[in-house]
Amino acid sequence: MSKSSFQKPNGCFWAIIPAGGSGARFSNSRNKLLAPLASKPVIWHSIRAFLHHPWISGVIVLTSELSCADYQSFFEADSRLIWDRGGHERRSSVWNGLLRVPPEATHVVIHDAARPLVSKALIEHVIFEACSETNVGAIAAFPITDTLKKEALSSTGCIEKTIDRKILWGAQTPQVFETAILKKAHQTVPHHLSVTDDAQLIELASLGDVKLCASTSQNLKITTESDLLLAQAIWDLSAKKGLPDSI
Repeated sequence: MSKSSFQKPNGCFWAIIPAGGSGARFSNSRNKLLAPLASKPVIWHSIRAFLHHPWISGVIVLTSELSCADYQSFFEADSRLIWDRGGHERRSSVWNGLLRVPPEATHVVIHDAARPLVSKALIEHVIFEACSETNVGAIAAFPITDTLKKEALSSTGCIEKTIDRKILWGAQTPQVFETAILKKAHQTVPHHLSVTDDAQLIELASLGDVKLCASTSQNLKITTESDLLLAQAIWDLSAKKGLPDSI
């Protein structure tokens, strides 16, 4: 999906990038979002993909107080780039971002700061599907290819059964939703429930259909040092083909 075939839908689109996580699985001593990828930090690539996209009116980045100055140092002052305090968890960070979105924003585009290889075409695909009259949102997702096993409830580490993977997808970002609908979902779903992404909030609140948009394994999330090495290899291969903006 290196070239986009999507027409910009009517609407105003703002990106929200939660970047307040600790990244403990990556390193005990290094912030994964500041780890270098193609000579720039991971978070630089993630923000730049939206800040430079012609469909995106503005970008809100939610960070911890400890890391904010480090992240900001890689960007010049820009009225389209807003920095704010993240919450203790992803859900509260996104909510803080929703509170900063201007009234004219019809849709919000939520993206993991640790997914630096998101392509322009994928961003446009998810936005396009989210603006369909039949959907309230859309998410990037990857069809599951591994054989899935369910562990027995006895927690012995033994297999109880094999799960049919044909209808299973791994959720990624970007995730795009009507702004008003996502705000309502955040306000409706009790905070004590465990929620891992915003599509789940829409689901739990029964607020409408969310479209699955096929992504690729290249839109990986940097979680471990090995992920960073793979991301660099993907970047290098793309650069050799002359496609640095369409990974």
